[in-house]
Amino acid sequence: MDNSQRLGTILGLMIAMVILCSGTAFISYSYGQHIGYSSGYQSRHQSTLSQMDVQIQAKQADYQAGYEAGRQAALKDTSNRFSLRNPTFQETMDFLARDKTNENKYVEGQYVCVDFSHEVNNNAEAQGIRCAVVDIFYPEGKGHTIVAFETTDKGLQFVEPQFDHLVSVEVGKSYSQTNRYKAPPGDDTILRYLITW
Repeated sequence: MDNSQRLGTILGLMIAMVILCSGTAFISYSYGQHIGYSSGYQSRHQSTLSQMDVQIQAKQADYQAGYEAGRQAALKDTSNRFSLRNPTFQETMDFLARDKTNENKYVEGQYVCVDFSHEVNNNAEAQGIRCAVVDIFYPEGKGHTIVAFETTDKGLQFVEPQFDHLVSVEVGKSYSQTNRYKAPPGDDTILRYLITW
């Protein structure tokens, strides 16, 4: 083997060692970066979860403390309490006869069914009578509002507060036809209703 062949062999071996070392270094770097990144992410994620758990527990403790403080204050201060009761059917009719809300004038956009209902509701509750506001839902986003009384002797009674009439509320039926009122513009078929006490 002459000098040029030896030099070529040595140079080839050196290049092979450099490539092998570089490859090993790159693989080691990539592996180390992946392990380090994963370890750091998990550590931070666990830390974040621990912080979130602490925040949730603190929030729950604060909520419970506030609830308990409010409950204790309510138990001590009875000056603003009032009690509502379900009336008899006759008490409901007597209340409606005394209440003058039905004498108010319906004014589109200013004093409408919801205003009648809330006024009757407030007047009933001011006299200790439990009264519900009933939202009735029609097609096309339209609806109507009335009131209801849970009477002790005749059960749930729906009342049209604009006229002090007892009315029927039946899903799938026209409110105006069922109660013999003039049909409103649009469909007044009852899709559902919501009673709020």
